[in-house]
Amino acid sequence: MAEADDRDLNQVVADLFEIRPESAVDWYGMTLGQPLPQFDTVDPGSIKIRAPERPEIDRILPLALLLRSGKPIYGMLFDVLRSPSDDQAMLWLPAIGGTQDAYQCPIALVVPCLDKATAKWALAYSKWENRGCYALPLLIPRPEDLIRKHV
Repeated sequence: MAEADDRDLNQVVADLFEIRPESAVDWYGMTLGQPLPQFDTVDPGSIKIRAPERPEIDRILPLALLLRSGKPIYGMLFDVLRSPSDDQAMLWLPAIGGTQDAYQCPIALVVPCLDKATAKWALAYSKWENRGCYALPLLIPRPEDLIRKHV
């Protein structure tokens, strides 16, 4: 599928968060991320990120901010990854940093993946230990896999 399909998948995620912001918390909970801080509300939104050295590469990432007393205390960015993509993943670190700067709170990157190999690639690609952050792959099962589990 094309890059436009990936953008459409991110839009589906953003739409889900608009309808039910707590979905972002549920998805984060399915990763190996740190426990979330206590919060009052979830504020959905999105950010646009562009590669400085390659402006033709840009993405709009769904964002969910956890708020306590109206102030951001933790954020979660989401970027659906259909298959390994260096072009897509090169935007992750700038997206995390830019969002942290904008909201002055820690930001996690959750990467919903459509297969195990892509999830493993996302985790290996994103080992930024020197920066203290990494992608949290979330495997989204295919309908066929769900059917096989229940048959």
